[in-house]
Amino acid sequence: MIVTDLHLHTKFSSDGISEMADMIASARNKGLKTICFTEHMDYDTNFPDGTFVVDTDAYLKRYHELVADGYAIKDGANLRPDRNRDLQPADSHAIKDGANLRQDRGRDLRTADGHAVRKGTSPSENEEIPDLEVLFGVELGLQPQLVPFSREYAASYPFDFIIGSSHVVKKQDPAFSAYFERFSTEKEALMAYFEEELLCAQKFDEFDVYGHLDYAARYAPSGKDVFSYRKYADVLEEILKTLIDKGKGIEINTGGFRKSIHRSNPHPDILKRYRELGGEIITVGSDAHRVEDVAADFARAEKILREGGFTHYTLFRQRKPFFIEL
Repeated sequence: MIVTDLHLHTKFSSDGISEMADMIASARNKGLKTICFTEHMDYDTNFPDGTFVVDTDAYLKRYHELVADGYAIKDGANLRPDRNRDLQPADSHAIKDGANLRQDRGRDLRTADGHAVRKGTSPSENEEIPDLEVLFGVELGLQPQLVPFSREYAASYPFDFIIGSSHVVKKQDPAFSAYFERFSTEKEALMAYFEEELLCAQKFDEFDVYGHLDYAARYAPSGKDVFSYRKYADVLEEILKTLIDKGKGIEINTGGFRKSIHRSNPHPDILKRYRELGGEIITVGSDAHRVEDVAADFARAEKILREGGFTHYTLFRQRKPFFIEL
């Protein structure tokens, strides 16, 4: 069972419906152990002023209030001792069961299932401790002209996790028909989208995983899933290799199951190819904007990951990845 949902939106996102406290309650009721809020920060778009630009100060303030009021805990601190079985830090080139990581990876990778106790904490067995870890993140909209902004923004807040996502290409969102109307065919529109992602993957460092890599395919005007890996293999290979070489991951986003394509984003073929190329960092997110969708279709996600060759998935704390066995 996948027990972390690292892609959640609340009313702090322009399209969010539910309150943070209600999302926390939903996650707890569904048996999750770690969640991360990832509100939208899409700067410099054609949307009305302020749309999809989170008020990060207000968001952080509310997050701290919920943690302080006992709704949840932060960064694995003060979890019950009996929930820390078999956990110990791994060196920077190993994961549980001896599977090898890339030796050129310069990141601090550890083994965990989301329940590591922070050093120096030893809660009592009878102490009432929140049973859900809640992390602070953001979904950062990537556009080539925003490298300086993104660098400054990412350094200004104590994010545990940053999803880099391409929601717009030349300020047009594929979720709206105006994007596809600029192109002669859906294939041409999707190719332009992937080429923009490649450029962003090459230019940006201020993210941990690239979100829903084939996001544009959700909104193809035909209403069908027009994606096939073969059609876009050249550019997708470059995207995946770039991310792997830079020590970045991708996510499996189950939001696509609630769209007309009725599948994960990205397509399982992209996930499988990422793993074949040596990719290891994979997070799982529902992309929920309301309580009902928290952890939606996670059983499907687990099946896709296993079939794609993955043996673990990932959570991030303080921008560092931790592995969890499937």
